[in-house]
This record gives sequence, C-alpha cells and structure tokens, in this order.
Amino acid sequence: MDVLQTLVQEKITRSQNWFFARQNPDGHWRAELEGDALLQGELVIILAFLGKEDSPLAKRLAQQLINTQARTVAGRCFRAERARSRTR
Repeated sequence: MDVLQTLVQEKITRSQNWFFARQNPDGHWRAELEGDALLQGELVIILAFLGKEDSPLAKRLAQQLINTQARTVAGRCFRAERARSRTR
C-alpha cells in the first residue's frame, strides 16, 4: 500500500469510528437536522405553488434562507457583485 492509500484508509477508519461512537445500541443515530438551505427552499417553493407565498411561515423561511446565505461564500460573493454593480 502506498502512502496515499494508507492516508485515505486512515481517514476512512477515523470517520467510521466517529460514526460508530455516536451510534445508538439499536443502530440509529440521533442528531439535530440541519442542512444548508435545501429544506427551507423546498418548502418555500411548495408554499408558493399552493398560493401561500405571503404566509407568515413563508416569510420566516425566506428570512432563514437569507440568513443562511449571508453566512456562506456564495452570500459574500453576491454582496460583493451587487456592490460592484452599484458603482457602474
């Protein structure tokens, strides 16, 4: 086994051990459900499809999406581009 294969195998084993250490005796894992913004985004689309895009829930979800985006590289790039376009 070469050095790269050894390093990859060590990382795989370390990751497996991390998951096994957190696994419950009956085999399941329990953790807070947190994603990037996929769940909120899909729900906003569903609410819009149902004609409820102005509902309090849709507005809360939209704000969560904005807050999530603001913390990402994409959000920083968007703000930088918007600032550049205002100076043109």
